[in-house]
Amino acid sequence: MTDLDDYISLRKFKHNEDEILDLFTAGIAREISLHVHSTESDEFITLSPSQIQQIISKHPEKANVYMGYSFGMSLFSKHRGKVKHKYQLINFSDLWLQKSKIDVFFKKPLQQSLENERNHERSTMLKMILGMAMAAYNFNPEERRNEATGSKKGSIKADIEKMGFDITEDTVRKYLNAAVKKHLPNVVVCED
Repeated sequence: MTDLDDYISLRKFKHNEDEILDLFTAGIAREISLHVHSTESDEFITLSPSQIQQIISKHPEKANVYMGYSFGMSLFSKHRGKVKHKYQLINFSDLWLQKSKIDVFFKKPLQQSLENERNHERSTMLKMILGMAMAAYNFNPEERRNEATGSKKGSIKADIEKMGFDITEDTVRKYLNAAVKKHLPNVVVCED
């Protein structure tokens, strides 16, 4: 059984085409090993340069990559004892790197890519918070006072506490203000 904690998915690089190309190039040059999680066993398989080139040629679509052969030994298989060729549909998001190897080769780019991913996720979260506050709670970022940010019935805080979660009015305002600054940069945030 493979320990997934030893590997990092290349999905982390999906927002940067330059990093994707660098990783493919390094894999073809054998500077790093690119792996795929086998659909037939719980193992990571190291890809050869020709397999990586197949994936590049179809990027971003999935490539039908030849993964070797096995002998059909199933008692119920009519192909028992015959060579069975194995193929797997693979694209960039199916590839993995060993963490220890990438830290040596791509230490700074990996950290930057992970930071970019966190920033993208935070931006999306703030956008969702702002959208929900405006749609469901009539939050208006241009007004000094908003019922949405208070503690009375119908406020974000009151509704969240109804669900059994603790939150302060300051926390609600903090994230709404951050969302407004990020996604409505022309709006002047009215802070108390």
